[in-house]
Amino acid sequence: MSEEELIDLYLKADWLSEQLTLLKKLRFGAKSERIVSGQLNLFNEIEDIQDHSDPQEEAEEEAQPKTKKKKKSREANFSALPTKIIDHSLEDTHCEICGTRMRELASQIIDVLKYQPARYTVERHVVHQYVCPACSDENLESEIIAAPGAPKRLISGSKVSPSVVAGITFNKYVSGTPLYRQEQELKRKKVEISRATMSNWLMYCAQKLSPLYEQMLNDLGKQSHIHMDETTLTVLEDKSQGERQKSYMWVGVSGKWEAKPLAVYYYNESRAEAAAKEILPAEYAGSLHCDGYTVYSRFENATILGCFAHCRRYFVEALEVSPLHKQAKKLKGKALEDFCEQHPGYGKLLCVVDKIRHLFACEENYMKQGLEPAQIQKQRQKEQKPIAEKLFAEIEKLQSEYSEKSKAGAAIRYAINQKAVLLNYLEDGEAEISNNRAERMVKPFVMGRKAWLFSKTKSGARMSSIYYSLVESAKLNHLDIHLYLEYVLTQIQEHPDSFDVQALLPYSDQLPDFVRVR
Repeated sequence: MSEEELIDLYLKADWLSEQLTLLKKLRFGAKSERIVSGQLNLFNEIEDIQDHSDPQEEAEEEAQPKTKKKKKSREANFSALPTKIIDHSLEDTHCEICGTRMRELASQIIDVLKYQPARYTVERHVVHQYVCPACSDENLESEIIAAPGAPKRLISGSKVSPSVVAGITFNKYVSGTPLYRQEQELKRKKVEISRATMSNWLMYCAQKLSPLYEQMLNDLGKQSHIHMDETTLTVLEDKSQGERQKSYMWVGVSGKWEAKPLAVYYYNESRAEAAAKEILPAEYAGSLHCDGYTVYSRFENATILGCFAHCRRYFVEALEVSPLHKQAKKLKGKALEDFCEQHPGYGKLLCVVDKIRHLFACEENYMKQGLEPAQIQKQRQKEQKPIAEKLFAEIEKLQSEYSEKSKAGAAIRYAINQKAVLLNYLEDGEAEISNNRAERMVKPFVMGRKAWLFSKTKSGARMSSIYYSLVESAKLNHLDIHLYLEYVLTQIQEHPDSFDVQALLPYSDQLPDFVRVR
């Protein structure tokens, strides 16, 4: 065996060892990306802060007295719940001993939290009908007159109401309860509704809701800042040579500063460029946040913004697969510094992760201060740009020290390849340091997918995209999801051919107050 073949075998063995360690961590370990504490001195962060701090701010900070941090109350807060007041008073307030009228003291208040499980009732409308006996002769046509106020049908020939469909939708797409489990729960309440019937109701109402979905998709393409991501979905109808094929659920989310907060889910069998350009117009010229997937770079007029969360994650994984990590995470302060000096390879990766963490800490500080985009952009240039430049200078030095097949090598390669788009956020106060906004929107779908596993048909997957879009957009706009869905379906029921799409969108200012969470 030649020397080159032997080296390849060693590299492959190291790579397999890293994969095994990572898989064990994913299966049995904590999911947090938090790294070992006490690393600030590793790259002289204190000196970094001193170099970029304002002397006047320092003086003000020193003059401020230390205040004790208030402890959070462990008592549950029910102030937002409707309260039913029940008075307990004496009918006769005279003393039983002497007969004198007693004086009332301060009342004792006892709050009791009550729970009433979901109940199903039937509303039976008896519509009285009338006919004129004088007009019912053979020579005259008689007209049947019905009493006004009879409810319209949400679905022709069905007893279902908007409240029932809203409840099924909430259980499936918010609580993650599959229809078969809802069917079982309904049986325990002596309500016989099959999952096939519920599925038909959802499908039919999704068709009625599709104008809202199309408008949301159109509005997404007009946002100046958009976060994009995608995840897999198994659709049983998609089969090739008897094997189930992966389809994809794409997610587009409006940026933090947009006037219309919305999230749009889009089902497609493909993950190709054509699918992305069905969601956003090919000429889209705004800022597009993504995770480095090459398809997004095909929007030639858009400003592509990278994700430092992904960059950090790759370096954290490189630390976690290191055989030194178990020992290092128990150390703090000077002991950790000495350890990193003895193991410079591990120490350099730790410094990279800590610098990235510092960038995120700056962003968190801007949020706490309530800065506007112009102020954020100014602060980023002053505070973060020097740190970011040092960060990539160090990463570029590490490139020759690690094999490309190792986790560390892959992390370094990702950072260098994404350098330009990762740093784009520094030039725009409305941009964000990561694509976490889209990843947070993917999570509800992923959690739901764990419960219902797959979609049987493509139409079912498209239906899910409509409901997820409405539900998650309602969350972004602080709406009561059940009340919002019920209100929208009621409006569609009352005006099936003439409902106002713009007025029913989750971000519409025409929605009634009762659907909003106060």
